[in-house]
Amino acid sequence: MDYDSYVPKFLSRQEAAEVLDTDMATIDRLIATGILDRYRIRDRWIRVLTGQVLELSELPREWLTRC
Repeated sequence: MDYDSYVPKFLSRQEAAEVLDTDMATIDRLIATGILDRYRIRDRWIRVLTGQVLELSELPREWLTRC
């Protein structure tokens, strides 16, 4: 397995905020409105799909903060 090109299936909310260059409140709002799907891992950690985060990263940051 080539670890340099490895992309995880899930990201934490903090990692998603970093990728989208936004704050945690925006990530929580995107989850609450259904724009980002939320997954619980072992009933403990909340994760979001990397693919969804990457798709949202193509949108203007202003749009994300208004959602």
